[in-house]
Amino acid sequence: MTQKREFDRLEQFVKKLLGQFDQLRRENTRLVGKLAEKVAEVAELKEELLDADSDKGDIANRVKGTVAGVLLRETESGDIKVSFRSDGAVDVDAVAKRFGGGGHRNAAGARLPGPLDEACRLIVEAFNGALPPAGA
Repeated sequence: MTQKREFDRLEQFVKKLLGQFDQLRRENTRLVGKLAEKVAEVAELKEELLDADSDKGDIANRVKGTVAGVLLRETESGDIKVSFRSDGAVDVDAVAKRFGGGGHRNAAGARLPGPLDEACRLIVEAFNGALPPAGA
């Protein structure tokens, strides 16, 4: 091969690499943009959850026909903080007392050991006996 041909092949190879680099750079920019969107979504969700925690008195009334609501939050220590709210049809104090908590008929709280999925399972079991019959 002549030196000129080798130089031409090398030049084409470098152009191809630069094209791939530009493509990767554009894809990286796109992904960074998507990541920024997701970070913003997570921050917004975190704010909503914090608002829900501070406004938990309304959780029983957020969905039409709901007679009770439960808000669970995992603490830094790993236990689960549970807030129960009711429109009066369910005695959430009785449910909370099953877990060593308490309050009153329409609002109560308790702490359960983690993990979260196990706490959810226990709460669902507790509510199965506490809910009024459908249509009551």
